[in-house]
Amino acid sequence: MAELRDHTIDMDALAAAFPIVGEWEGQSLVPRKSVAACRTAAVPVFLISFNRGPMLRKIIAGLQALSVPVSIIVHDNGSFDDKTLEILRDLEEGGVVVYRYGLIQNADELDRVNDSVARYFENWNEPCPYVVSDCDVDIAVAEADVLQVYAGLLNRFRKAECVGPMLRIRDIPKTYPLRNRALNRHIEQFWKNEPILDEQDGRSFAYQEAPIDTTFAMHRAGESFRRMKSGVRIYEPFEALHLDWYPQIVEGDEDEVYSATSHPDISHWKNQNENEKYAGCNLEFHHYRYVVLDGNRKLRVKTGWLDDV
Repeated sequence: MAELRDHTIDMDALAAAFPIVGEWEGQSLVPRKSVAACRTAAVPVFLISFNRGPMLRKIIAGLQALSVPVSIIVHDNGSFDDKTLEILRDLEEGGVVVYRYGLIQNADELDRVNDSVARYFENWNEPCPYVVSDCDVDIAVAEADVLQVYAGLLNRFRKAECVGPMLRIRDIPKTYPLRNRALNRHIEQFWKNEPILDEQDGRSFAYQEAPIDTTFAMHRAGESFRRMKSGVRIYEPFEALHLDWYPQIVEGDEDEVYSATSHPDISHWKNQNENEKYAGCNLEFHHYRYVVLDGNRKLRVKTGWLDDV
């Protein structure tokens, strides 16, 4: 919340401090983004991609509809599906940055997303907060100023390394084969906890402290990306949908390639092996705690009963 002030630099004194500067004359230097341009730049959003182009395109459309301008950067982990490759080319032609890498074999290799973060900011004089997300997390269901809200909360919660959404569970359809598996894991980790209600800038919000992996999160300017940072997860009206839990949202059979080729150590919700292993497992919980925004724009904490889902 401090005031930012520009420096006044004595250029002659600076040049005099480097007596061998003449040795660099004639060498080309990479143009750098000015501080002013950095401070007014769109929010960079890094999307992790592999063989699911239509899903990627849907997520990008939702991001571009937010009230804050975004710059999309795709970190692609070796996609080879023809449809996905076509979509990646189309995205590039439309101004989306695509960084291409090879296939990965375990979840720890997702930390390589930081290579794309460093690559994108390498010529910035002053970095800015940025977002990293899997390409199956839909933030479009949140209110349009969600990124401003996350940025403000990231400044407020100084011990948190990132801020992101709760992933809604109350409307996961019974037709989703891994519904019970998703409910069990996410209630155990998050939704059994009591939401904390608070206010910032006269606006109510609800949160809990919890780590965030590669699901949607905003990270601080100048800090590297890694999995499982300490985080703050925000409830309705700033939560998100995990689209793998909503089969009807994905049109046709376009996700079959991803389901067949994704690694079970990396993809848990749209993977053939996981489906065969956990489809039909029993529910381990009967209720959970969630937040709704009522007609008077007041947040209410409620109990969800799984028998009523």
